[in-house]
Amino acid sequence: MSLQDIFYLMSIITMSLITLLLVVVAILAFYLRSKIVSFIKLGEKRLDEAKEVITHPQKLASTVGEALIDTAINQVSKMAHKGSLKRT
Repeated sequence: MSLQDIFYLMSIITMSLITLLLVVVAILAFYLRSKIVSFIKLGEKRLDEAKEVITHPQKLASTVGEALIDTAINQVSKMAHKGSLKRT
C-alpha cells in the first residue's frame, strides 16, 4: 500500500465520520427544538390559565366553594354512616 492510498483511505474514513457527526447534530437540533416548542406551549397554557383566573375570579371562588361544600357533605355522610352523628 502506498502513502497515497493510505491518505486516500484516511480521508474517506474522516469524511464518513464527519458526515455521521453532522447527521447526529441535525437530529439533536430537531429534538431540542421540539422540546423547546413543547416547553413554550406549556408556558403559554399556564399563562392563559392564570389570565383566566385573574380576569374571572368569581369562577375560582365558585369552584373552591363547591369543593368545600362537597367535602363537608362527604364528611357529614361518613359521620352519619358511622353512627357518630346523633339524629334528632
